[in-house]
Amino acid sequence: MKYTSSKRSLSLLLTTSFLSPIGLLTTLSTKAEIYKAACDEKKREIHEATFPKPRFPDPDEPDPVIPKCTMDFVANSQKITGPYQSIPTSRVTSWSLSGESKTDVSGKVAATVAFGVIGFLVSDPKKHDYQLVVNGYDVEGEETFISLRFTDGKQPKKLMTQLPMLTGLGMGQKRTLKEIKKIEKEGISNNLNGSEGDPYPETLY
Repeated sequence: MKYTSSKRSLSLLLTTSFLSPIGLLTTLSTKAEIYKAACDEKKREIHEATFPKPRFPDPDEPDPVIPKCTMDFVANSQKITGPYQSIPTSRVTSWSLSGESKTDVSGKVAATVAFGVIGFLVSDPKKHDYQLVVNGYDVEGEETFISLRFTDGKQPKKLMTQLPMLTGLGMGQKRTLKEIKKIEKEGISNNLNGSEGDPYPETLY
């Protein structure tokens, strides 16, 4: 009896994985990841007001530590959340990540001035500039998007791996409204808001 029950559970999991565009990878990847994006103008103004630079140096603290201005981007199997919007993973219609990492010439020059030829040969400072855009529908069924900038090289690489797992979409792939409705009506996607009650509010159909 126990063997039959386990076999049935495995069969159901595999069936769900093949039927759902989100599939097995989303089922297994449930841990939330928090990414730190660069602040936009609005958040930067708030940050500077909260942590103003001192006009005059404090003898007791000549070099005060001011936290870096960042914005959280949270991704898990249920939803993708930016600083202003949240998109359920089943309602992501597309995503893209563009940008580059290139040698910072000014940093290279500074290293050469400080350490000579060795500094020039050893140092390889990089400038990173990446833009993430996630399109989709929120829980209320309204079209929305999340747009964030990253100024490091590690987080974009991680996002390139994680977003296909969570959304079931590769970069550049698109999911139609008809496909979203099918996923949610068949009840094979994740809970949209992570709360109790109806996980599939009829806001899109």
